Amino acid sequence: MTRKPTGRSSGSRSGTARTAAAPQAKAQQRTSRVSRADRARAEKKRRRNVGIGIGVGAGVLLAGGYLWAAAAVGSSTPADATVAGIDVGGLTETELRETLSRELAPRADAPVALTAGERTAELDPAEAGLALDVDATAADMVGFTLDPRALWLHVVGDHSFAPVTTVDDSALENAAGPAAEALSATPEDAALAIEEGEPAFTEGVDGQTVDPEAVVTTVQENWLLPTDPLSVEAEVTEPAITTAEAQEALSGVAEPALSGDIGVTATGGDIGEDDADITVSPAAIADTLRFEAVDGTLRPVFDALDLKTAVLGDNPDAVSEPENARFDLSGDAPQVVPARNGTTIDSKTLASVVTEAMTRSGEERTGSLPLVAAEPELTTEEAEAVDLRQTVSAFATDYHSEPNRDTNLRVASEQVSGTVVMPGETFSLNETLGQRTAAAGYRPAGVISEGQMKEDYGGGVSQVSTTLFNAAFFAGFDLDEHRAHSRWISRYPEGRETTLDWTSIDLKFTNTQDTPVVLHMYLSGGQVHARIMGEKTVEVEAGLSDRFAFTSPGTIRESGSECAPQSPKEGWSVTVYRTIRDAATGRELSRDDFTTTYRPVDEVICED
Repeated sequence: MTRKPTGRSSGSRSGTARTAAAPQAKAQQRTSRVSRADRARAEKKRRRNVGIGIGVGAGVLLAGGYLWAAAAVGSSTPADATVAGIDVGGLTETELRETLSRELAPRADAPVALTAGERTAELDPAEAGLALDVDATAADMVGFTLDPRALWLHVVGDHSFAPVTTVDDSALENAAGPAAEALSATPEDAALAIEEGEPAFTEGVDGQTVDPEAVVTTVQENWLLPTDPLSVEAEVTEPAITTAEAQEALSGVAEPALSGDIGVTATGGDIGEDDADITVSPAAIADTLRFEAVDGTLRPVFDALDLKTAVLGDNPDAVSEPENARFDLSGDAPQVVPARNGTTIDSKTLASVVTEAMTRSGEERTGSLPLVAAEPELTTEEAEAVDLRQTVSAFATDYHSEPNRDTNLRVASEQVSGTVVMPGETFSLNETLGQRTAAAGYRPAGVISEGQMKEDYGGGVSQVSTTLFNAAFFAGFDLDEHRAHSRWISRYPEGRETTLDWTSIDLKFTNTQDTPVVLHMYLSGGQVHARIMGEKTVEVEAGLSDRFAFTSPGTIRESGSECAPQSPKEGWSVTVYRTIRDAATGRELSRDDFTTTYRPVDEVICED
């Protein structure tokens, strides 16, 4: 504290006193000034030392507090901490490890779901070399540190932590390939077709391609995060035929093609025939036209053979079918009936003409093409070269004479007789006979229908079928199609017989020889005869099993004038065996068999 001096008050007492005392006063003043400076310097030093002491003490106190804070902060996770969406706030390291093992580890073992657009795929973490490191994840979140930045972030930073994982790069790349393939999608071309006589349009669908590297990157960056499934980038791929291109074909080709008839002139001058007018209907176009993708566009393409068949079916008088050479076997020796050429049109040329004309309108929907000669499959010369001196096989079945049935047997036999079956050719009895009608010379006679005897045109023709079937059986031919009667008829060989129906049941066999054969059928001595003439190359032996799989009949009660009583018979099955041997050496060539099942014959009781 500074004290004030007292000279003014003393000096007021006498002037002599002031003068005499003056030198002594100055000396005392100098002494006083020296003492004050020393004292100031000492006080400043003291204060400096005290400040240093206080600073050192404060530093010690701050260092201790910092270390305490670092230890406190590092002992647990931030209050709002999360790992891959899992709440782990305020946990000790031990608690954190337990939580990660309990809640995050199961997720690490689950399949990794991937998606790209509407496609999905999965990766097996183990196969893909993916693993969760719980210890490393916990160490990243809890632990002692003196880094002030880390301590600061612990207080105010982003506390959404990413899990620490290990990745086997090679295994992940291997797994990424199939996943990328599953996520990729092939684009679907737009399509155009003709359905039920009208154009049917289908839009195109984009595809997508996923690079395996995109799968690797997505999994590495996002695996175990709370995102399910993981979205993988895909590149969109357009179809080769876009919707716009298909719409253009629809309006530019399909709709005009079906807009009306096309008139085609078949010129016959080159072969000495009259011209023929042919009409190509929209229905014929619709049934045979399709659209194919070619170089990124839809092009109209006809099934040329089907188009020709449809067009000639609509215009039967435009051309004449050729006739194969046949054999007249009515005399003592076979006589060749010469073949006859016909006329036709080329199917590919017809398709080209129709393709050009169908996009035109009105009177411009026309075209022309030449008539061409149609040669028979079997020419006169080829028929004359056929050796008919041998009988390949022959078979006969007994028949009971009934006027209408006899007529049907004779008409059918005459239609078959003289037919030539070339090597490898398949014979069809239905195609040879045609539909059995009154106009074709057939009469009503007994037939089996739905297990009962009725009358219909062509009744009895199944005996022609059965007789010819047995001849083909013993010729060693392939038996392509045949079906036994529903009940066994005793005049036929058991198991080795076949019925015939114009709409559903045919007899077909294939000539397996290297030379043509001629079929000869006729009625004689109360029998229907079938003879196959040509070169005999095989001998055939037949066998028959015992009856098995017996079935019992039922009872049907009917009334009315058309009811016919019927006695019951049980049903059964038998297996027919055939062994084919070389005719010259007797060596076995093949064996085959088939099973015939006869249904039981129900008893029919006619009631009044």
